[in-house]
Amino acid sequence: QLVYRRAEALPAELEGATLTDYGAEDEAPAQLPSAADRAVEEVGPFENYIKGILQNYGGLPLDRLNHMLRLFVVSTPKYDKTPEQLQAFLQVLISREVVVLDNNSIYRLAGQRAAG
Repeated sequence: QLVYRRAEALPAELEGATLTDYGAEDEAPAQLPSAADRAVEEVGPFENYIKGILQNYGGLPLDRLNHMLRLFVVSTPKYDKTPEQLQAFLQVLISREVVVLDNNSIYRLAGQRAAG
């Protein structure tokens, strides 16, 4: 049975000592990954597929792009992401200026002209 007892006084050798003196340095708590970090981790491996599909089709709405990825990416790892996961990653690509989202909710590669 473990019993704890409150110390009434510190031993003289511990007066003024800090945790870092004993190698018990407080580390900053690990930050939880941001939504962007999670998106990159989950969908990032498929970035080249996304860019290839957008290059070949000129631009697609989110649902169609997600469907195309499910059809074409059958290798390991298999693409099994939700439209929401894909959308979060596309936001990362937009912030990197790799992809743009036009007024008609069509995702295109940056610099790619709309078909018309």
